[in-house]
Amino acid sequence: RWRKSRWDKQLVIMPTSCKKISKCIFSKNNDNDWDDDEANNDDKMILPDAFQNANILEIRLDATLASCYGLCRFLIYDITTGAKNVPGWQMSDFIMLGGAFSSCIVLSMVWSLVGIYTGVFKVRYSDEYNLMNTVLTAAIAGPLWLLVEIGCGWPPGGVIIATSDFTADSSNVMFTIVTGTIGLISVMCLGKAFTSGWR
Repeated sequence: RWRKSRWDKQLVIMPTSCKKISKCIFSKNNDNDWDDDEANNDDKMILPDAFQNANILEIRLDATLASCYGLCRFLIYDITTGAKNVPGWQMSDFIMLGGAFSSCIVLSMVWSLVGIYTGVFKVRYSDEYNLMNTVLTAAIAGPLWLLVEIGCGWPPGGVIIATSDFTADSSNVMFTIVTGTIGLISVMCLGKAFTSGWR
């Protein structure tokens, strides 16, 4: 009789303890869900919709294409300047090459930031994609990038400051900005048009 009553008492106690445990677990899960919802809401408040809707793959592809344009632009400048007086690599060559890479990095960053807000990083085969966004992005990012290049003295645009007076050659500055922006528009539009079916 004692064992039976003890067993009955355990049967009565166990559901109560399980209920308490399940209540604690349920409340803890609800707290975690509430915290996750608050974290998601905070992320939405910090990051605009343009950042959340941007395609990371498109950003990487556009940054690569823009960097290739910057390097080709430097290569054309290096070829057209003629032969060097002293053959071989010198410290000035490494400095010039570092400036060219820095210019490409700035172009990729400016293009990415401007493209996020113009909506150029949407999927290319979607209905919302518009090639005119590429033209708008290049028209905004091109002058910003070239002004940084000229101001920092990076080749080829920065050669204007290194070889002449900046205020006296304002026409050369405008020519560099206009031609560089037109080249950026052409390369980015053609690159996106020819690679639109590669998805």
